[in-house]
Amino acid sequence: MVEITAVGALLRQTARRLEEGGIQEGDFEALQMLQSLGFTKIQILEGTALVPVRQQQRLEELLTRRLAGEPLQYLLGEWEFYGLTLSVGPGVLIPRPDTETLVEVGLRFLKNRPSCRVLDLCAGTGCVGLAVEQHAKGSFTIYALEKEDAAFYYLKENLLRHQSRIIPLHQDGLNPGPEAEGLDLILCNPPYLTGEDLESLQTEVRYEPKTALDGGEDGLFFYRRFTSIWKERLHPGGLLAYEIGMGQQEEVSDILAREGFKDVQWKEDLSGIVRVVSGRR
Repeated sequence: MVEITAVGALLRQTARRLEEGGIQEGDFEALQMLQSLGFTKIQILEGTALVPVRQQQRLEELLTRRLAGEPLQYLLGEWEFYGLTLSVGPGVLIPRPDTETLVEVGLRFLKNRPSCRVLDLCAGTGCVGLAVEQHAKGSFTIYALEKEDAAFYYLKENLLRHQSRIIPLHQDGLNPGPEAEGLDLILCNPPYLTGEDLESLQTEVRYEPKTALDGGEDGLFFYRRFTSIWKERLHPGGLLAYEIGMGQQEEVSDILAREGFKDVQWKEDLSGIVRVVSGRR
């Protein structure tokens, strides 16, 4: 029989079980799970609040799913990116800190440009477009293009959640409709894992949609195709910026150069890894 237990004791028990299950940040994840049940961080750390049986059962369900490998973000149903809380779930790529570097490149380009047309290509949750909309100063038309049905659902939910004026496009980036043309800025986090990468994915990542990860055998399929297709929709002087996988900067730079892009630049993330390659038409 489940007994009513203090939240502090549950925090310690949950963290221990997570760590015994091979999850390194057990304390952090246990805290997140308990907060998702409605307890504040202060209540949890003070530790004296009692957790009703029903909430303990819900915690046990979350813990079981997490120990089976399901991503914490899917269990919580939301995650933070660039100061925004975004809805996430099965079928959409989880926003990661790496992608904040792509946002920074976009914001730097838009600085002192009062009016631009912007595309978030392979939008997923809409994290890139929403972050740009929230932080850029100016009057911008922003499109967010996403092909997959499940991901497009979360894109629309997040646009509504943040009362966004971004225009969602349920289209294939390899065969787009006519809406997003005459662009000044394209920001894209395409699938870029290689065939070898896909074979060695962590358990959590295997829960995420393969279509958001698989970049073809060499990881460069979408860089080649998107660069060729979308350069025609960029104004002269417009910027195309890609998030890339570790070590792909030379190859992606070569693709941009072959398609006639100039001023090809790299930007590192906070770990010193080149995370974004960009070029101007």
